[in-house]
Amino acid sequence: MSIPGPQNEIETLFSIGLSQHQAGNLQAAEECYRRVIAVNPLHPDALHFLGLLHYQCGQQDHALKLMDMSLSLSPDVPAYHSNRGNVLKQLNRLEEAAAAYRAAIRLQPGNAMAFSNLGNTLSALGQHDAALAAYETAVEISPGHADAHINRSLLLLDLGRLAEAEDAIVTALRLQPDNAVAHTNHALILMARKRPQEAVEACDTALRLRPDLAEAHSNRGNALFDLNRPDQALTAYEDALRLQPGFADAHRNRARVLKAQGRTADALAAYDALLEVSPEDVQTHCNRGAALAELGRPDEALTAFATALSLQPDCAEAYSNRGFTLMDLGRVPEAVRAYRAATALRPEMAEARFNLSMALLLLGDFKAGWAEYDWRWTSRGWSGGAPRHQDLPAWTGDAAQGRTLLAWAEQGLGDTLQFARYVPVLTAQGWQVVLEVQPALLPLLSALNGPDVQVIATDTARPAADVQCPLLSLPGRLGTVEASIPAPLSLPVPPPADRTSPRPEAGDPPVRRIGIVWQGNPRHHNDRNRSVPLSRFLPLARLPGVSLVSLQKGFGAEQLQDIPDDIRIEDTGADYETGGFTETASLLRGLDLVITVDTAMAHLAGTLGVPVWVLLPAMPDWRWLTDRDDSPWYPSMRLLRQPAPGDWDSVFLRLGQSLTAAGG
Repeated sequence: MSIPGPQNEIETLFSIGLSQHQAGNLQAAEECYRRVIAVNPLHPDALHFLGLLHYQCGQQDHALKLMDMSLSLSPDVPAYHSNRGNVLKQLNRLEEAAAAYRAAIRLQPGNAMAFSNLGNTLSALGQHDAALAAYETAVEISPGHADAHINRSLLLLDLGRLAEAEDAIVTALRLQPDNAVAHTNHALILMARKRPQEAVEACDTALRLRPDLAEAHSNRGNALFDLNRPDQALTAYEDALRLQPGFADAHRNRARVLKAQGRTADALAAYDALLEVSPEDVQTHCNRGAALAELGRPDEALTAFATALSLQPDCAEAYSNRGFTLMDLGRVPEAVRAYRAATALRPEMAEARFNLSMALLLLGDFKAGWAEYDWRWTSRGWSGGAPRHQDLPAWTGDAAQGRTLLAWAEQGLGDTLQFARYVPVLTAQGWQVVLEVQPALLPLLSALNGPDVQVIATDTARPAADVQCPLLSLPGRLGTVEASIPAPLSLPVPPPADRTSPRPEAGDPPVRRIGIVWQGNPRHHNDRNRSVPLSRFLPLARLPGVSLVSLQKGFGAEQLQDIPDDIRIEDTGADYETGGFTETASLLRGLDLVITVDTAMAHLAGTLGVPVWVLLPAMPDWRWLTDRDDSPWYPSMRLLRQPAPGDWDSVFLRLGQSLTAAGG
């Protein structure tokens, strides 16, 4: 192509370049623009549109230089300022971008596109009111400006103004019913409005219009997950990632679903894939660390949390997760410091404060621990359900003054047995007490009934009361420290049934009947660490003078069918299986010793004063404290702890040695 000489031929060449540009023939357009500039280096339009071409090719710095040159030659062209704003926004120079759009608006007050782009920039700057005003001006100037309605709807969604957001996106869809992006954004709003089925339908519409729209696949996955269709959700995320492998939200949400399914190793791989795309995503480093901790890789988990904190030193969640992992490692004082860092950054972070309470209680710092323990009710890690009896005022520790207090069971059977000891303390202070307990404990704890106490089951009508307090909040309200822990309840128990024990041979030591419990409820959050197989106890059955008695009910009792023929473990039978806690208490009275993992049986034996040895994991529940083999809660109890996580071998070796030393 030869270079025209006269001015009109230069303009013709520029027009050809512009036509090629509009047709998407960027290489031909660039050649035309450059030929124009070769003849006239100060041709503002050629400079500007060559800059626009570079912008479209992702060469933002070069684009900005060319646009600045064109503006120096023709400062009064609104489009020059508006396009320059687009480049600056792409470079994340948002304040400068907003100034460029405002310059375009000053030159052309009716420029709806400039107002819409200004709204986008102000929204990114967090100037929400100003952004909304810009969008509203854009749609006043041009009611058919669909992009302005769409962007306004997204900002309203972010602000939680959901009804207005939906009105805006519906307006956009009326203007452009075939706009797949608008349908996809509509799905986001429908999700926020708790209408996931409609969100799926909106995504399906978007995908009929544009099957390659990754955002629609991803949003569809979110809606399907909310509809409890996780496998279909995963398929939707995988479709999104096939179309756009670097789609961070799809990676993130896929990991969320995998984690919710308990597929922690797969979730970890998804977090790793997300970090390939977004290596500085702080939340992903936190989530990855939590997954590593759950997979038993605590040192790697701590490294992940450290990375998160290096990227965001004020990340409360990273400190909280670090505390949880340190607890698993038995580094409790360090965990306390991590939890305190988290709560200093976010005082309302319930999970960190609840976990802090348990760490403090484990260390024996009862005063500080009880003060934080009420945060359990709003913690994500709390599995005890919602508080009950909230129609009554909460008791805060004030004097009785002739009133009635409802003390109610909130956690497991063992917790109720442990903390029912506070009923006599309350009556001694002048309270009338209504004690609400699980039905299974009602026959046993009905012994507390009297002039000042009424014991009821949770499934019965509630007598009148003035205030209420959950059982495990009583120690805090009463200011309990280790030295002031009340004695266990004194409960009348029927005498044990006459049971025949094996007759010892002449010269053998007397037979000691030892009750054993090896399995807790598998639904307990820590059961995998606290329970053991029955096979662990079998060597004890061969010790001289030892007769083992199964106290196992329900879960785990089936293991009795698999013991070797030469091992005898007394099975208490169907009557014990169906009997309540009173029958169990009677049976315990006839035993010489109870050996149990951390279950309600430990509390029942301790309450009755029966000698009981409790086998504890390396990181026990807070009530067992640390570094001691006795319990301030139960004088008849001995604690045998794992020296390291998972080391039951050492525990049972010590157990066998202790039984042998005691004479079998």
